Amino acid sequence: MTIELDDTVHALKKGDVFLHCPQQKMRYYTSEDDRWEIYWLQFNGKGLADFLLERGFREPSIWYMNDFTMLEQTWLELLDEIERNQFSRPARISALTYAG
Repeated sequence: MTIELDDTVHALKKGDVFLHCPQQKMRYYTSEDDRWEIYWLQFNGKGLADFLLERGFREPSIWYMNDFTMLEQTWLELLDEIERNQFSRPARISALTYAG
């Protein structure tokens, strides 16, 4: 899989995680021969840009997770929670989001 962040192309492999900043140009693609399952988590909010900047996220970043099994399991629990209960249990959604 390949991702373009602000016209810079990066090759991704299983276990890679990336962050792109609000209003940043981003495009991703994969080959027909090597299809991937991709999990997205999108954050929105008035103070998001300031929140990210205060934590040192000034530009896009890509990092590798050595053991992504826990992240994948938590992600699937999060999806299940939202599908079963919509957004009626925000504390549970928050806990699952931060657990990953």
